[in-house]
Amino acid sequence: MANKEIDAFAADAAVTGVEVLVVSDAGTGKKVTVDQLVAFAIDEIEAIAASPTLDSGDSVMILENDAVLKPVTYEVLENSVAETMYAEAASGSVIDTDVMLKKDGGVTKGTFTAVQLATYMLAALEPSILDITDLAANATPADADLVMICDGSTPKKTTWLQLKTQVMAGLQAYVLALGAAGAGGDTDIIYVSQAGVQKKMTLLQLATYIGISVTTTGGIAGNLAAWVDADTLDASISLVPVATGFSGAGSDTAVPTTAAVRGEMKTIVSDQSALTAIADADTILVDDGDAGVPTKSTFTKVWTWLWAKVSGATNKAVIIDADSIGIVDSAASDVVKNSTFTNVWTWIASKLPSYAGNLTSVATISTSAGITGGTSINAASSLGTQGKFTLGLVTPTQITANTNNWNPGAYSFIRLDSDGAYDITGMVADTGEGRADIRIIVNIVAGSQTFKHLDGSSDASRQFVSTTGSDIVLAQNELLFCIYDDTDSKWRISKI
Repeated sequence: MANKEIDAFAADAAVTGVEVLVVSDAGTGKKVTVDQLVAFAIDEIEAIAASPTLDSGDSVMILENDAVLKPVTYEVLENSVAETMYAEAASGSVIDTDVMLKKDGGVTKGTFTAVQLATYMLAALEPSILDITDLAANATPADADLVMICDGSTPKKTTWLQLKTQVMAGLQAYVLALGAAGAGGDTDIIYVSQAGVQKKMTLLQLATYIGISVTTTGGIAGNLAAWVDADTLDASISLVPVATGFSGAGSDTAVPTTAAVRGEMKTIVSDQSALTAIADADTILVDDGDAGVPTKSTFTKVWTWLWAKVSGATNKAVIIDADSIGIVDSAASDVVKNSTFTNVWTWIASKLPSYAGNLTSVATISTSAGITGGTSINAASSLGTQGKFTLGLVTPTQITANTNNWNPGAYSFIRLDSDGAYDITGMVADTGEGRADIRIIVNIVAGSQTFKHLDGSSDASRQFVSTTGSDIVLAQNELLFCIYDDTDSKWRISKI
């Protein structure tokens, strides 16, 4: 082959490594393949000693655009790597298996997961984070203050109030679950709070304290009695028996027996002056059976209760001689007794003959001789010579509307007629001379008539006061008993 310059050869478009190059091996012309040359270059690079440190001026060779081999400093390479990392899209959330780079001990390169990092940080930082010794003390925590707790393995917060409530509930459950103590011993320990400081004390200390509290000097009221044993009082305490009673303002060092207390209560009651007249507002002592405690009540309430018992009793249509009623025996210091209707009728019969000769017709009887106390018999009534008494009867004008100040006339037996059901709010009374106007009203029609309790539509002196404290509805053929209280200027009414 004739001599030919290199530039005259055609370019090899694709180097595969088997191409041959001419080299001079110590002055001797030889040939090598491209693969041999690459292998030689790699061996030479690997034979270079490693640099113990890198600085910004160190360089590495790179192939720019897969065409040109160029040197690049370590600083430029480092910046390029950082910019490439920062250009990556941010992770939406970190999970336990996410991987990060590390250099173990500054020597060995490797990776670690997010959960490994979290475990390391917890172990390394938790002691310093939870160290609260340098925090200021809170002498008076408020209910709304927060406290950090661990719910299982999850950190949470709670309020001081919630913590106190839980602790007290747990303490209560613990105490209630304890077994009952038998006989207490001197060395048994109880929990106490001394000036706000929690402490403990023995039962012996408590017994000593209670014994010292009761002394004969100082006159401190309200101290407990000290007992030497189950049956013997301390020498400084006196026992008040029934025969001694109490005197003066009493004593702070005298313990009364139950007999002494009962005797003193009897003395307190019996020493009071007698009450000449009982008023509605006067009070008496009662035992409240519902509450189980002594209390007081007015005579107004007593009368209301008593009348409710009487009016609520079963009605007896026919009275017989053996039936009884209550009386006050004036001949026996006003003791309450009962008497049969036989006795009552005997007494009435014994009185009637002495008055029979003095009675005249009903029209003229008022305060006639032999009838005292302002007694009168109203219109059309009569009292016969044999003691028989009849009532004046009337059927007044028919009621056709609600009626105020009703005036049926001064008759003792009134037949009430109406064309419907109406309200009657009051009735004109035949009053005077301190007597009581007594009337019986019967409803003779189908419509119910309502007698209103203390209704202001009628004059105050003509209003009704019901024994039940409410309106009374009078159905057909029912009877209403009315008596006029001249002292209170009211009709007192009750269904009979």
